[in-house]
Amino acid sequence: MLNNQARRSLVESYKIFGDAKKVAQAFGVTNWTVYRLVKQFETTGTVELKTSTRGRKPKFDEKSLNRIRDLIIDKPDMTLREIKDELQLDCDISVLCRAIRNKLGFTRKKKVYTPPNAINRKLKKQEKNG
Repeated sequence: MLNNQARRSLVESYKIFGDAKKVAQAFGVTNWTVYRLVKQFETTGTVELKTSTRGRKPKFDEKSLNRIRDLIIDKPDMTLREIKDELQLDCDISVLCRAIRNKLGFTRKKKVYTPPNAINRKLKKQEKNG
């Protein structure tokens, strides 16, 4: 991969010599790379690397994250599926879970389920000791 300075030099060399094959051999690239960079320079005016277009795009933008945050603050007992359905999000539940945990900083707190019999036993013990 050529750095930005080498890319500029390649395009300038092509403009001077006009022979893609010789320029490609001099820079150690293919003819198609020369043509592609010249075309990129003609259409965009630059031959800089396109680093902003690399990688996987985020599923949620700031607006979506703010909507999720507001919903969680208003209704903290909602499940992930309920959040997804309420906001009509087009994503998997695991993606939503990671976004809530990693980007918004919320953690999931489980409610402790106590069977009714256990509650009655605790109350009776407290009354006896009490």
